[in-house]
Amino acid sequence: MDKRPDPGGPVCNLWTPALAKTPAYMADSSHLLLLSFLVFAQGFLHFPEHIAQVIQLFYLGAAPNGIVGRLNIEWVHVVYNWGLLIAMIPLMVGCGFFARGNAWRRYNFVAWLAICSSFWIQVWHAFEHYGKLAQYVRNLAVTPAVIPPDGPNAPGLVGQWILEAWGYGASVVILHFTVNLIVFLPLVYAWLAYDVPGAIAARFRGDELSLRPAR
Repeated sequence: MDKRPDPGGPVCNLWTPALAKTPAYMADSSHLLLLSFLVFAQGFLHFPEHIAQVIQLFYLGAAPNGIVGRLNIEWVHVVYNWGLLIAMIPLMVGCGFFARGNAWRRYNFVAWLAICSSFWIQVWHAFEHYGKLAQYVRNLAVTPAVIPPDGPNAPGLVGQWILEAWGYGASVVILHFTVNLIVFLPLVYAWLAYDVPGAIAARFRGDELSLRPAR
């Protein structure tokens, strides 16, 4: 009698070392592609903007407006960061990262902790940008309009505290560079640690690796 788990069900928590290489090989393909998209979006679309801001501010002596300067407005930052958070929710919930005794945690606790930490940091990050947007709209609504000290963007909630404590406008640029870095790196680490690229490649090849004993 075949005792292998039915791959059509919620297989993310059914992984055991005898059945798959990593939990990613038992996860839904849509979740693997979503995680890959998040890594790509954060690493190649958004984070380079913050790298450019740091280079512009500290090495070029220019305004820290990023690569695409016209997109350095609070509405764009809010839409991106809330979009990233909303995209992370079905991944975290659907793959069972929050489930008790889930396979991801059993296989690699550090990778599990990394991706969960990335999620909760992004929760705060999204609200931080909401605070920045509220400050920006408020500043522009008064007469005469108030331009925040760090340029087109308001400092935010934690950013306001750092700005007042350090008295240095560039601290807000450093803050968001650091936050985006610590959101991005755990995603990359988990993506590699769980061999998501290998699991996706196996799906495209048509391999049934999720049902084969791992060697």
